[in-house]
Amino acid sequence: MICQKFLFKKSVFFKFLFLTILFFSNTFSKSFSQGKKIVLKEVEVEEKAIPVINILNKAYSFKERDKFIKLLLSNKFWKNNFFIKINLSSFDNKSLYEFDLKGETIVKINSKILSKKHKYKTYRKIKNLISKIENIRIYYYKKTDTLNRFIVEIKTKKIHQ
Repeated sequence: MICQKFLFKKSVFFKFLFLTILFFSNTFSKSFSQGKKIVLKEVEVEEKAIPVINILNKAYSFKERDKFIKLLLSNKFWKNNFFIKINLSSFDNKSLYEFDLKGETIVKINSKILSKKHKYKTYRKIKNLISKIENIRIYYYKKTDTLNRFIVEIKTKKIHQ
């Protein structure tokens, strides 16, 4: 009887010792190994490219594009007292610039001129538009000496349904 208890304890001890050694050897071998190769198709990049804006036929990098679109569409751009200051940087020499968009402004989205009652007044609609923007262009329209306006033209990506 005593012999059986001793053998039982001895077998339990060896099982415990074996499992402990197996556990630690497995842990150490994995911590020093290189692991699996990363498939680049599965990697997602969280950082977006800096948006570009074309003002008076010159391209600028425009970090605050989303903020600009929110300000533009949530304010009364059709009024004479409309004003937004845009901070830009040049692609050529990394210089910083400011551009003042002031006065009555025409806003076009995919060649459609927005009226005072446009549909992009809510946060959700503006956010949805921002995610689809492909490029922004600002140019000056001068028909007569009295009719001078800036035009902000926004082009969006075509979404196939």
